[in-house]
Amino acid sequence: MALHFAARREHWVRTIQPSLAAGSWVVCDRFFDSTLAYQVGGQGASRAVWAQLRASLLGDVTPDLTLLLDMPVEAGLARAGARGDANRYEMLGPEFHGRVRQTFLDQAAAEPGRFAVIDATAPIEAVSAAILVVCRERLGLS
Repeated sequence: MALHFAARREHWVRTIQPSLAAGSWVVCDRFFDSTLAYQVGGQGASRAVWAQLRASLLGDVTPDLTLLLDMPVEAGLARAGARGDANRYEMLGPEFHGRVRQTFLDQAAAEPGRFAVIDATAPIEAVSAAILVVCRERLGLS
């Protein structure tokens, strides 16, 4: 978990923070919520340690919007398997991924103002359209 947070810190310092300071939008595919879901929810690491690492390495940094592209575990694993390049997390099996998914869903329920849950089982065009609607509504984009 410490290695993941070190990578998150480096990404914050080298890329995200300077981009925000320059007035740019930043889209990031994983941040501290992923560490919570995978390491705490999926692998059983301490939530208290997660919170300490988050506070010490990222402070009060929080995304304005977090999009959770959600689908049932079996569908997600099938989609990943169809790519043919399973990573070490994808090989951990459905029980692990069920815990990860539930942790993400719990976070979304706990922070509905920050999270938007998108049905990722829909066709890609519908998922893209849903993302655009959420971004326009939540971030004031036209």
